[in-house]
Amino acid sequence: MNRFITNLAKVLSLVLLICVLFAFAACNSDKNEEASSAPATELSSETVASEYVDDGQLRIFSDGEYRCKIIRPENATEREIEVYTKIRNIFKEVTGVTPPISTDFKAHDEVYSAEEFAILIGSTEHDEAAELYSRISYSETRAELINKKYVIGFHDIDTALSALETFKALLQSNFKNGELILTEKWNYSHSNNEILESIPRYNGGTFIDVYRGAYDMQTVVIKNTDANEYNSYLTDVAAAGFTPYTDNTIGKNLFATFSTEKYYLNTMFFDKLGEVRITMEYAGNYSLPALKEENIYTPTGTECTITQIGLEESAKIQNGMSYIIKLADGSFIVVDGGTGTKEAIAQFIDVIKSLADDPDNITIAAWIITHAHGDHMGLLMMMLYNEDYYSLFDIEQIIWSKVGEEQLANMDMQNMDYIDKTLAVLKDTKIVIAHPGQKFYLRNAVYTVFATIEMVEPIKLENLNDTSVVGRLEIDGKSILFPGDSHPTETEVVTSVYMHNLRSDVVQVIHHGYQGGNATFYSLVDPLTVLWPLGMKNYSTAEPPNTPMKTWSYSAWLFSDESKVQNIYVAGSEVTTLPIKDLPSHTDG
Repeated sequence: MNRFITNLAKVLSLVLLICVLFAFAACNSDKNEEASSAPATELSSETVASEYVDDGQLRIFSDGEYRCKIIRPENATEREIEVYTKIRNIFKEVTGVTPPISTDFKAHDEVYSAEEFAILIGSTEHDEAAELYSRISYSETRAELINKKYVIGFHDIDTALSALETFKALLQSNFKNGELILTEKWNYSHSNNEILESIPRYNGGTFIDVYRGAYDMQTVVIKNTDANEYNSYLTDVAAAGFTPYTDNTIGKNLFATFSTEKYYLNTMFFDKLGEVRITMEYAGNYSLPALKEENIYTPTGTECTITQIGLEESAKIQNGMSYIIKLADGSFIVVDGGTGTKEAIAQFIDVIKSLADDPDNITIAAWIITHAHGDHMGLLMMMLYNEDYYSLFDIEQIIWSKVGEEQLANMDMQNMDYIDKTLAVLKDTKIVIAHPGQKFYLRNAVYTVFATIEMVEPIKLENLNDTSVVGRLEIDGKSILFPGDSHPTETEVVTSVYMHNLRSDVVQVIHHGYQGGNATFYSLVDPLTVLWPLGMKNYSTAEPPNTPMKTWSYSAWLFSDESKVQNIYVAGSEVTTLPIKDLPSHTDG
């Protein structure tokens, strides 16, 4: 009689298996109450030694017992475990018994067995899984019987979850007389992700994940790759019908944007990480940045300045952030804007009118929103509810980065569709969703995006600050870095990717001096001038722990002996306007 499982003596010990079961149950206790409360069946040596393939059929389940294991990758992501858990629950729903579970971890004395009958879910360390994954697209979920392994492979988690109805129907139709018998009729393919279907496969590296962002944006993450493989992929993208739009280099990090009538495609190569990220989204939801040759303006001889507006209205309103940059033709760039109180709006209008060459004709070349917290974009949102306010300006474009619903759910926040609806009142204003590596040519200034939420996902975020648009403005030979409220997760990514390419003449202090900044980040930026968007009360005796902000670890490096900082401007309740040409620069002397 043929055996369908051999080499059993080399499987993990029962003790290790029990540990795996408990660990897995713990990981999923908050995801699926049924899965965590129903312990999995242990696969005993007596069970697996039985012969169940003497008639040429592979039996998954008979006599109330499973005759194989379900195996997932040892290093599966939370999203992959979600698929794995749902498949396990489908088996239990159909048979009434929870199946045995395991991972592809093998002890040093174990060997791979092609004869072992198993159900493989995801990119396990099995030859059969590698074979299946070499043939599936990013948009596809595919299941095939290869040798004695039933392999379920997928890239896009959402597509995989939608494919489980097909899988459940297969089990239900084949569960007869208390038996589940596996045949090649179980082979199937499922795809319902139109955007991913149009992305060429990346030839090289290791596929990590696909995740969905705002506006149905899909991002593919590839690791263990290099610049040669990345550049080869750009050739494949062009060959697939995508038109090159623009590209950029920051240090050894490479970026490119392609377009078709239907899609925008952005590619990013991060040299230090050996990582590529590919985003694909529908065209028409927003605009691409204007090209350099479209940046036509007439200098008026006006002095370029940067103005920091103090927003310390009371002990409760401390952390707003508002910067106005005046450009060579008299137009402006606004970064965030601050809180949406009537007092803050009135102050903003008074300040920008006082800076304008013609207070009755004010053009804002770009309004940059670092993130959607009220103390940063509240002023713009409240102004857009009242035409008496927003009609005072001609806003040419809004630059921001929308957060997808899945991440917002992680943060217990509502979706951001209200922002789209609010911005829609600006009929003649371009809305541009920022992507890492993009360059915006704004009169005599260039704004380069270093990071957005795309560089942090698919990590589940707990704080909206980690979705900040991090960018640098270059104007009049000076560089000004705006990291917004970048929290530790994003700051760590930005630091590891850009390293010394972060060096700037001026830095806006991360998150008003609270959590997010650190010595590594500031030492790499190496600023000479510091802009600190915080009320003076909190700067002097922030709570907790009622000590001066400069003693806190988040920003203490700025006051260290290593620092070359010459000036620190704390917002307080004052309005500070600095001529950009007079700011100290690393190129001076």
